[in-house]
Amino acid sequence: MNPDHESPEALRREFGQWRVSHPRDPGFRDEVWRRIRSGSGEGWLAYFQANPASIGAAALLVVLLGALGGTGFARMQSQADRDAVASAYVQALDARWMAASQ
Repeated sequence: MNPDHESPEALRREFGQWRVSHPRDPGFRDEVWRRIRSGSGEGWLAYFQANPASIGAAALLVVLLGALGGTGFARMQSQADRDAVASAYVQALDARWMAASQ
């Protein structure tokens, strides 16, 4: 323990006596209710006007995620179509299948 610092007991005593006194604002509650009634809070339009860069970034992110999702879906659908066409082609060439269908 560093001898330059006070002992823990002395600090406990000091903090035990320490009180914070902050004067109360008598009009605080009335001011809050006045602001609520006036509806002076920011709406969505004010937020959008104040933050165009973040709104643009969010829109870009949504478009990119949509493009990635659409590309993945298109690849799956293309593979399914390719498999269906290949299966139909093989069945058309299969002599056993052709004989059974006649």
